[in-house]
Amino acid sequence: MKRIESNKLITKVIMNCFLINAIWYLMGCSGNPGKPRQEDNIKATTETAFKLPEIPVTLIDPEGRSEFLVTHYWDNFDFNDTASIKKPEVAEQIFVDFVDMLGRIPMSTVQKAITILMEHTSQKYDVQKYFIELFDKYLYDPNSPFRNEELYIPVLEYIVVSPTVKSEDKITSEYRLKMAMKNRMGSVATNFVFAERDGHQRKLTDVNGEYIVLYFNNPGCSGCKETAAKMKMSSFGRNPKVTVLAIYPDADLSEWKEAQHEFPKEWIDGYSPNGKIMEKGLYDLKAIPTLYLLGKDKKVILKDANWTQIEMYLSLNLM
Repeated sequence: MKRIESNKLITKVIMNCFLINAIWYLMGCSGNPGKPRQEDNIKATTETAFKLPEIPVTLIDPEGRSEFLVTHYWDNFDFNDTASIKKPEVAEQIFVDFVDMLGRIPMSTVQKAITILMEHTSQKYDVQKYFIELFDKYLYDPNSPFRNEELYIPVLEYIVVSPTVKSEDKITSEYRLKMAMKNRMGSVATNFVFAERDGHQRKLTDVNGEYIVLYFNNPGCSGCKETAAKMKMSSFGRNPKVTVLAIYPDADLSEWKEAQHEFPKEWIDGYSPNGKIMEKGLYDLKAIPTLYLLGKDKKVILKDANWTQIEMYLSLNLM
């Protein structure tokens, strides 16, 4: 029941993100004197939650206005009022609008904005814990449409060194940061050994292709079946320039052996001997399925992506 209520709230706050999109649009424009009503309505709606900072009129370039808004976003939020965190339809919506903005600005500004927010929350443990849980929910949870590891890393980096976060609360963040730093986009993917159906062992570095879809899966999971179906229906699932490397990462091979005819013959279907990928934590497999898109140089292009994201990238870049 709690998961259902949580999903309903996520849906609600995402639908309400039209507000911050409209504000962002207005920030990037010089203004339209003929349409004051739209801006007035946006301001009035926003003030029902809290008051946005007034952007100095001297800031006229979109980048400067964006940086000011995101770094002063929480100026008018009362972090000493613990009652505010008991109204998720208000506090959580404000937070989601903030996260939406983080995805539109340079990483240097993201780090600054996150640090400012976390410093605000450090005065009260309950408030700080609440915002940490929101970051977990929206940037880390595999089911969140806002999931973004690159935005989540500055949060984790702050938590693990913060003197106000309790040591027992840091343990999870320390592990997540360790995993997040592995196989980041732009880095060379960690090499590993895998065995094919005939028992022949190979390494990731042996696999060739202009693009390599690294597909960690478990034949028994419903999400894997759905993802595999989409991949098989897609033209990229059989494109000669795209190599699909399906890897079963666990040690128990019973389910994998029973699913020997599940994938197209063009795919490489293998497993991790003795479950070494999982045992050694070579890849961050917080959920199954997990997909990576690699280039021919084995550099990570997309990490922990869904098939739609991979398909979109390939449609734009595969010549």
